[in-house]
Amino acid sequence: MRWFLLAILFSCSNPPSDIPEVVPGANFLDKGRYLVTTLGHCGACHGENLSGGLAFEDSFGESFGSNLTILHQRTVKEIVSSLRESKNPEAHRGFEWMSDGDAIAIATYLRSLYPIQNDIPARDIDFFTRNTKGFLTSSKNVRGAVPDVPSSEKGKYLVNSVARCSECHSGSTSLFGSVEYMGGGKELKKGDQIHIAPALNDYSKLELVAYLRTGTTPDGRKSIFCPTDFFKRSDKSDLELIAGYIEGLRN
Repeated sequence: MRWFLLAILFSCSNPPSDIPEVVPGANFLDKGRYLVTTLGHCGACHGENLSGGLAFEDSFGESFGSNLTILHQRTVKEIVSSLRESKNPEAHRGFEWMSDGDAIAIATYLRSLYPIQNDIPARDIDFFTRNTKGFLTSSKNVRGAVPDVPSSEKGKYLVNSVARCSECHSGSTSLFGSVEYMGGGKELKKGDQIHIAPALNDYSKLELVAYLRTGTTPDGRKSIFCPTDFFKRSDKSDLELIAGYIEGLRN
């Protein structure tokens, strides 16, 4: 009995497994390709060929998607760290709680890309700005392992940590209180265009799946900012999980 208790104590006290430097295997490569080109919608900021250069606006002003095709010299561990501790915290917020398996798959796929020469100006947010305005926008610094979620939680996980619908459709955080989850209201900018993200928790599951596959809202408006060009490539089962979770928020 004593040895049994010691074994349990030892197993519970072990530190979480670390991210490996390199991950071989086609399974990770295929999974990473899927996540990058569909639900993760990396090309929405980094360009369809992932060589970067697309401009976007956030709380810190204009920024440009970096060139992801030059990451072949970086380790899987370094890429996962960059994904979770981004210098563009709003652009990547939510990814910090992506499971280790999915984050490793994305890193494995990015390391496999053929490098395309495209120099992108790096953003430099000064210390004062990062610790004042950045206090509200920064992501949590996640340490240790992030396990895969159970199937019952997958819809919520895809919404918050892969497709990250909540980042646009839950309004903007302020010092005066939280905003309604999936209740819309966040102001989005792209060049001279300004758009207020709509509430998603008013849509039915069928309406949400149709929206994610077509980019057209139930009242016939075409999406300008939502990366539905990437979402529509996703497996229908994943879109149904996303839509089912959001629909369930109304209950």
